[in-house]
Amino acid sequence: MRHFLKDDAGALKDFREADGLKYESKELGPEKLKNYDDFLSDLLRQYFELLGAKADKKPAA
Repeated sequence: MRHFLKDDAGALKDFREADGLKYESKELGPEKLKNYDDFLSDLLRQYFELLGAKADKKPAA
């Protein structure tokens, strides 16, 4: 959402925070969990590319 409000720095900060997270659900089996996590991780990578950043960079503390 921040990207669409012209706040790319805020969007990158949020995406970097989300990049280290893993999707979890007690209702899904291991294969579906992996597929959802892979899908969401791929979306994050695409947003990093769109915003011209690298996914492996972490925000400075």
